[in-house]
Amino acid sequence: MKNVVLLGIMASGKTSSGKILAKKLSFCFFDSDRIVEKIERMSIKEIFEKKGEAYFRGIEKKVLSALSKEKNAVIAAGGGAVKDDANVRALKKNGVIVCLLSSPEAILKRLGKGRSRPLLNSGNRKGKVETIIRDRFPLYVKYADILLDTSKLTPKSAAEAVLGLLSY
Repeated sequence: MKNVVLLGIMASGKTSSGKILAKKLSFCFFDSDRIVEKIERMSIKEIFEKKGEAYFRGIEKKVLSALSKEKNAVIAAGGGAVKDDANVRALKKNGVIVCLLSSPEAILKRLGKGRSRPLLNSGNRKGKVETIIRDRFPLYVKYADILLDTSKLTPKSAAEAVLGLLSY
């Protein structure tokens, strides 16, 4: 069986629904952001602040390359992973790409007032979410084997929907 790779904007449900999906498939679950945090021994927010986004993307690329070689895995890739063609090509070799989409309103509701998302820490949060979605949507469409709108789904129902769309 191929891996299931979850792509999508922050708070679209990659981690929460990914864990549930992995259990249902009896697969291992990997979250690339958590792996980067373990390697660097700091949060994504701290990495962005202290070392910059380019540094983070370099570590992320190495992590995704390693994860692409896993078998029977559900992989939640970081929200910006789709911006690097090499990331997606590597993950697609042994994986089905599932892009989780959500409306700006759903994203903002899930994020609440928290400030742990470096790309949203200043200015108009809704405008920034809309810009990220607009910029990345063509990439999601380009790479996705499956597109799923999770705006109105719980993590459990999103996992069940993905499972129903897979040909396993």
